[in-house]
Amino acid sequence: MAHAAICGLGAAVAAAPAGSNLGARKVVTASNGGQSLVPVVGLVNRVPDFHVKAMRWQQRRNCVSGVSGRQRRWQAPVAALKALTVNEADFEEEVLKSNIPVLVEYWATWCGPCRLMSMVMDWAAQEYEGKLKCVKIETDPNEALKEKYKVYGLPTIMLFVNGQEVPGSRREGALPKDKLKSLVAEILPSLANTN
Repeated sequence: MAHAAICGLGAAVAAAPAGSNLGARKVVTASNGGQSLVPVVGLVNRVPDFHVKAMRWQQRRNCVSGVSGRQRRWQAPVAALKALTVNEADFEEEVLKSNIPVLVEYWATWCGPCRLMSMVMDWAAQEYEGKLKCVKIETDPNEALKEKYKVYGLPTIMLFVNGQEVPGSRREGALPKDKLKSLVAEILPSLANTN
C-alpha cells in the first residue's frame, strides 16, 4: 500500500504470495480498474548484498571498458597519487627548496587521528597536483624536525612557501577535506579555484 501511495498510483497492492521467488511479480490494481504486473518489493535475496557488490566490483576492477566477452583486456590498476613520505635527510630538498608551496603533515603510527588525516593528505596530493606538494613526516624517527618546528600535538599540518613556514597555517588535529580545502584557499588564494 505504501509504495502505491508514495508513487501516487491510488492503487490497491495485493500482498506478495508466501514463499515467492526472486523476480516474482504481483498484481497492482489501479483506481481505473486496470491491472499490471510489477516486481515484488522486499524479497530476501539468497546471496548477501555485500557478496553481490564484491563480485561485481571484482569483475569490473581491472577490465577495460568497451571490450566484452573473451576479448577483454586486463590491466593493472592505476596507482593513485599519494602524499610523499619525507624524513630528516630529504626534508630540505623536498620542503625547503621546493618551487611550489608544500603542505606538511607530522604524524605517528600509533596516532588514530593521524590515520584519518593521512587519507585527507592523499586526497590533497591528487586535488592540488602540480600546484601544492603534500608531504608526511613521521615524528618518532624524525625527532629533530619535530623539535625544530615545535610540533606538540598530532597530527599537525603546516604550510611552507619559499622555504618558510607560513604564519597562521599551523593546525593540530585531523581536518576533514572541506576544512583543509578552505584553509589552503584562505592562505593561498591562487589555489582557491582548484577542482
